Amino acid sequence: IKCHFMSTNNQNFMASLISLVVISLNKHLLLTYLFLSGRDQILIVGHFCITHVILSMN
Repeated sequence: IKCHFMSTNNQNFMASLISLVVISLNKHLLLTYLFLSGRDQILIVGHFCITHVILSMN
C-alpha cells in the first residue's frame, strides 16, 4: 500500500509540476505581451525573479 501511495504521489507531483510549467509559460507569454505594450514592468521583473528561483531549484 505504501509503495502504491508513493507512486501515486510521484505521478501527482509530476502532473502538478508539468501544469505549473505550462501555467508559467502562459504567464510568461502574457507578461511578455504586457511588457511589449509598456505596462506592468514591475510585474515583469518579479516574474523573471520567480522564474529564476524555480529554474534554480531544478
